[in-house]
Amino acid sequence: MCIRDRWIEGDARALALLPPADLLVMTGHVAQVFLDDTAFLNTLKAARYALRDGGSLAFESRNPAARAWESWTPAQSRRLIDVEGVGEVEVWQDDVTGSPESGIRFNTYYRFEATDETLSSASELRFRTQDELTAQLEAAGFRHLTWQGDWDGAAVSAASRELIVVAR
Repeated sequence: MCIRDRWIEGDARALALLPPADLLVMTGHVAQVFLDDTAFLNTLKAARYALRDGGSLAFESRNPAARAWESWTPAQSRRLIDVEGVGEVEVWQDDVTGSPESGIRFNTYYRFEATDETLSSASELRFRTQDELTAQLEAAGFRHLTWQGDWDGAAVSAASRELIVVAR
């Protein structure tokens, strides 16, 4: 059996240029960067039409019931990462504003121990419920949805940190 992976950089419009896929994966909570429902739905529709019959789309989104943004404070999020060739980098989140329904805005800070330089990156994420994600997926033409609440395969619950879906 020959398995080929092909990584494509671009937005969902690039999918129309490719042959039908067996599997499409949206990684790194990317579903949450779509603040607007229309843009998210258009992306899901493009993914649906890029799949061959029986193909699947898989992605994860943070479960809003777990309220992850409440721990995005310097005291709770600060960690030290050893980056090869760079050294230790202190990372933390702060400046959290907004709402999960319209978008949580926050900054991530990176302090490089070797130079004492600090850089920041602004982000905004939308937290959709499982029902909202289901409605969007169904509107895009997906009919069979399999959900997990974490990477260990647990069922979705109010305590689940993740909403992981495989949609066909």
